[in-house]
Amino acid sequence: MKIIDIHTHIFPDPVAERAIPKLSATSGITPAHNGTVAGLLSSMQRANITQSALMPVATRPEQVTRINQWIAQLDRRRFIPFGTLYPLDEEAVETHITQVIALGMPGIKLHPNYQNFIPDDERIFRVYELLERYGLILLIHCGKDLSFDEIKATPERIRRVIDSFPRLRLIGAHFGGFQLWDEVEKHLIGTSIYLETSFTLPFMDSARFVLLARAHKIERILFGTDSPWAEQREEVERLKRCGFSPDELEDIFYFNAMRLLNLSL
Repeated sequence: MKIIDIHTHIFPDPVAERAIPKLSATSGITPAHNGTVAGLLSSMQRANITQSALMPVATRPEQVTRINQWIAQLDRRRFIPFGTLYPLDEEAVETHITQVIALGMPGIKLHPNYQNFIPDDERIFRVYELLERYGLILLIHCGKDLSFDEIKATPERIRRVIDSFPRLRLIGAHFGGFQLWDEVEKHLIGTSIYLETSFTLPFMDSARFVLLARAHKIERILFGTDSPWAEQREEVERLKRCGFSPDELEDIFYFNAMRLLNLSL
């Protein structure tokens, strides 16, 4: 079975050496690997993962261009590079989206806590308008983040984005709202959003997870791990044990992502 992990993170080696211990300390999570290209490739080999989508996050506007350039040059046989932008840097948003397109990236990742914005703030709407116009994908962090007290991306706020931008190709990280499963069920299940599985399987009863995934429609469920913050091999095995049929597992692990990303099957 081929597998695409739709949500992973890596850094250039010198950055990883500084960033991973710092992020581990603030979140309380022990990383599964060292956050480098080699570390992720080794993890993918252990888990038999075909490709990993890379989700960078610029925490300052001046980081955007060099992050996108670095991510874009990595091996696309193993990696699917998404871009980044700083959403409150309003004058540069269109320039950075043009860069993402020129580099052949399928979309961008946003993180409301690290980038200090609220998803349904109208100042961010220009980003959604441009992504919608160009058919780019947005993966956005949803729910709690263990490094922060404030929850900026609640399922209710994400629903307002969906309603305002119905053609936006949106992926909700952490099944639409880490540890906010009741709100996910109320506001997001049955909408057009794709939901990915990272930081979900160890925190939600598997029977409820399967029920919600089927209610949402299996074709809108994607496999993700948030590696290195979870062990890819363990997440693969957890999903296999949940109770999905073989056809459902193939869709979640591979075919749904392939169709969303417009990759050749």
